[in-house]
Amino acid sequence: MLKIVDEPEGATPLTPDDMQGLRYQHLETRAQLNELVIHSKKEFIYHYIKCFSHM
Repeated sequence: MLKIVDEPEGATPLTPDDMQGLRYQHLETRAQLNELVIHSKKEFIYHYIKCFSHM
């Protein structure tokens, strides 16, 4: 089973169920997870703006 390591103090711990639900099973650190989340949000904003700029 995957386990995110290098949890910063005060971070919400990920349960085994949380880890099972991750789409990207290669993640090993909280920093990698955070980077993926930031990238996903940027992609969403880019596509949202692109979609509505044509209206």
